[in-house]
Amino acid sequence: MEEIQTPTPAPAAPELKVTPTAKSFLATTTKWGKFLYVVFLILFVFMALCSILFLVLGKEPIEDTPAFAFGIAFLVGIALYIAPLIFFGRSLKAAKAAVESDDDAQLTEAFKNQKSLLKYTGILTIVLLAFYVVVLIAVIVAAISGAFAGAL
Repeated sequence: MEEIQTPTPAPAAPELKVTPTAKSFLATTTKWGKFLYVVFLILFVFMALCSILFLVLGKEPIEDTPAFAFGIAFLVGIALYIAPLIFFGRSLKAAKAAVESDDDAQLTEAFKNQKSLLKYTGILTIVLLAFYVVVLIAVIVAAISGAFAGAL
């Protein structure tokens, strides 16, 4: 007689578990994160107030630069600063909820927002580094052009 062999099931992939120690670290992280979030919110409001002040001053010069230009610079800073602030706040809120209720969906949401925060910050860093390189090259070219013009 032939033996009938039953296929053996494939071993289950190990599942990630949140240990009590990891949960404790996450709880501590959310407390420090909340502190930093409040500091960032205060800085955001300060930047907004500075922007309004400079825009109101308008053409009054500050070191030969119209105050309006500083207002625009602060507005650009605010525009770049708001998305990470939102992602950070959402991540903290979801992480706190995950720790308090042992909710996997909230933990996933926290990590999703943390990913968005880090991705945004990384892309912004790359863009700013590229901008700095372009400015550095422009300054070097201007300095060399000025040196040659002065020699003639």
